[in-house]
Amino acid sequence: MAKNSIEYIAKINKYICIKKLEINSQKTEEDIINFFISIQSSTNQKIMEYITKCCDITKFDKKQINI
Repeated sequence: MAKNSIEYIAKINKYICIKKLEINSQKTEEDIINFFISIQSSTNQKIMEYITKCCDITKFDKKQINI
């Protein structure tokens, strides 16, 4: 990998997420932000998957409506 880079690796059972971004003079701040957003999107999907397995998420939805 390049001198300046971002690497994200997650391995949980059958779930594998590997994302890499080489940072060079051609990368913009927007490129880096989009990379972080892609990591967040993948992570949020996995979090939701785990939450729905262990919790009744309808309780969370009802609490948000009352806020």
